[in-house]
Amino acid sequence: MHYINPFNLLSIQADSLSEIDSSTIRKAKKILLANIELSDNEAIDYNGVEITKSACLSIIDELDDKNKKEFHFFIFKNLRLNDFLFDGDLDFFRYFKIESIYALPEFIAFISPYFSLQFDKSLSKNFKKQNFSDVKLLLSIKPIVHETYLEKIYNSTYIAVKDVESEIIQIIKDIENKTSPYIKLNFNGLPDLVNRKVNIELVNILPAYFNTVRNQLAQTIRNLARDLNNEPFEQYKAAFEIIEIAYSIVTDGLVKQTVTKGYFIIKKNNDDNIHKQVKTVSQPIVKPNHIEIVDAQPAVEKPKKNSDGIIYWVFVCCAFAAGFFYAPIQAIILALSLITMIFPVFALYKDKDFSILSFLKRNLILIAAAGLGFFYPIIAQLFISYNFLLYLKILYDKLTYKKKENKNRYAFYLIGALVITFIYNYSLKSSNNLVVDKDNNSVIVLSAEDYFQKGQSLFSNSNYSDAIPAYDSAIKKNPNYADAFLARGASKANLGHYNDAIIDYLKAQKFGLNSSILFSNLGFSNYQLKQIDTANKYLQKALSLDSTNANAYRWIGDIKYDKNDNKGAADEYTKAINYNGNASNYFARGLAFYYLKNYVKAIQDMDKAIELNPNVGQYYYDRGDTKEMINDNDGACNDWKIAKVKGYDVPDYKVNKCTPQIISVPDGEIAGCNGIRYRYNRELNNRLLITVGGNACVAVKLINFITNKCIRYVFINKNSTYSIKNIPEGKYYLKIAYGDDWSIMGGQSNCIGRFTRNSIFEKGQDILDYNILHEGRRYQIPSFSLKLNIDTTGINNNTFNTNKINETDFYNE
Repeated sequence: MHYINPFNLLSIQADSLSEIDSSTIRKAKKILLANIELSDNEAIDYNGVEITKSACLSIIDELDDKNKKEFHFFIFKNLRLNDFLFDGDLDFFRYFKIESIYALPEFIAFISPYFSLQFDKSLSKNFKKQNFSDVKLLLSIKPIVHETYLEKIYNSTYIAVKDVESEIIQIIKDIENKTSPYIKLNFNGLPDLVNRKVNIELVNILPAYFNTVRNQLAQTIRNLARDLNNEPFEQYKAAFEIIEIAYSIVTDGLVKQTVTKGYFIIKKNNDDNIHKQVKTVSQPIVKPNHIEIVDAQPAVEKPKKNSDGIIYWVFVCCAFAAGFFYAPIQAIILALSLITMIFPVFALYKDKDFSILSFLKRNLILIAAAGLGFFYPIIAQLFISYNFLLYLKILYDKLTYKKKENKNRYAFYLIGALVITFIYNYSLKSSNNLVVDKDNNSVIVLSAEDYFQKGQSLFSNSNYSDAIPAYDSAIKKNPNYADAFLARGASKANLGHYNDAIIDYLKAQKFGLNSSILFSNLGFSNYQLKQIDTANKYLQKALSLDSTNANAYRWIGDIKYDKNDNKGAADEYTKAINYNGNASNYFARGLAFYYLKNYVKAIQDMDKAIELNPNVGQYYYDRGDTKEMINDNDGACNDWKIAKVKGYDVPDYKVNKCTPQIISVPDGEIAGCNGIRYRYNRELNNRLLITVGGNACVAVKLINFITNKCIRYVFINKNSTYSIKNIPEGKYYLKIAYGDDWSIMGGQSNCIGRFTRNSIFEKGQDILDYNILHEGRRYQIPSFSLKLNIDTTGINNNTFNTNKINETDFYNE
């Protein structure tokens, strides 16, 4: 079942759910159903998917449920999630962003059927294509489904793995039945076939749900290797290549033991077979019936250089040399060393010739050193340098064809490791703290304070990544340097590493720092991690130490803003501005005023923010939204255009709003005038008859003389006549616009439109008195008529007196 978003289906555009009322939905639904009625098959084509009328109604009906309506709108605004649910587009995973709604049980229950369907299809499709990168991408994020849907999201991929196992089982059966074509080939090509069918990387990255089928697959491959190893075939090379595949698959429990044991047995058989073949080849050939005298001294051959072995040992030496200096490589070497030293215990513990005591006697010190190396860098360096010298000796022997000596040189390797580690840590590294003073031909030793000031200089230039190593050096020189921990934490926070920042802040507190800025920084990092209660506690602590801490007020305001307490947020932002009137604080308060619908103050604050920092695209974008709310559409469009130029992602529908579209307007009252309250008196049969000439269209506003409020706004085309009827008693005057090409921006109402060619604006001087005239028992209901026309030179031919006004005076009443 495809996910179809009802807002997309209805072609509704909105920035927030509050803009979409039931009336908007009804109108869009009516249009959609009309389009379906006009189609040949009573269905519509939605991005390649045919949707029937009943299906459309079912989708739209979900908007009657408040929760589902909110969930659909969230997906509607989250385009990448929308695209994934519809057609499996993986951009949702490539640019994944954590949203709090993903943890909401109601949302998970809602999205599970759709998400599980697309996830299952995408995972199985990419698994079958052996597309490792996309499978890894899909599995990098926890699926947004309820746990009851786990079987559904993995089902197709599970079946795909079972299909591979079934194919290998069939190969085993063919071998047992002597019908396999590989028997005649001594199984040449069979390991390649298994290797093509079993992508080890793909199988191993599958989650724990696949543990059972992964074990079954490895066991089946092991059984195939076993059959090739045993009589009557004894094809050790092919068996070993196949058991290597099983051995590379991540397994557990009894299967792991079985596969491991089989691996070492077949490996030994293969190694012995290779040695046997080499020995057979090197023996002299004895011809039948002929005795050949063979010299007792075998001929001495020049040894052949084993380039593969040399390359391997060169690589190992280089890896250990790099591991001595670089912590990430160091950790890998330690982990691999532990695995290789401990693994035989699990692989061979059932072997009667294996002694755990003798094993520990030989390896305990090395195992302990590798384990402690994870916690103590100097022990890691000792361990790595010891092995480096050991492997360097092996490489030397390989290069010089020197036979292995029985002499124990381990003590020399240990002494060498101690010397290397000592020189590096206590001689060479100390030189990093030295700076040459060229003027005085002297060497200056940098102190912790020097490193701290270097970090501060980099921090002040927003170079946070380079500031951190400087603070690291300061802390290394002085492990209790609280200010350095605070500054390093701030650098990490500015890079978005809030958990690491909190660790540094707490160390600063531990070493005696008790400042307002420390606690406000702690509050901010916890706020970013959505730990709101903890954040509030720290921010209040910051203000108790310094009531002028602008950042603390700002972040308390942000917390209130997130809770839709816009009044409280505005109050906090005002306090922040009192102590630090930067652009960010003004803009934050502007947003709070926007949601309080105080658009004038919002614009004032955003103006100030732009004045202080004119380079932030979002400031212009949100000011444009605010101007749109007060019908300053030109101002809004101008701001949106600037925001786009400055790199802000302005939605296309807003750009379209700023593209004028010439429309045809019928004679009569102009629709969509939310700012004008039309007034009528149905009991008065009066009128204002307006006749328009052929040179221009006319827009006329009838304005109350006392209140200066427009009560009617009409449009009259060229060579037309229109009557404004049922005018309430009172005195009125006119504002008149002449012109051509009445245009609106995309999505605007006709009332927002204006003439975009040959426009002229006037204000009537004559007062139209529509008060009823009483003469005794008789009364008279006044009506008026007038003719409006203007020639291309701007000379009017009106039947009443007017004065020129500007465009703003007309459109803004």
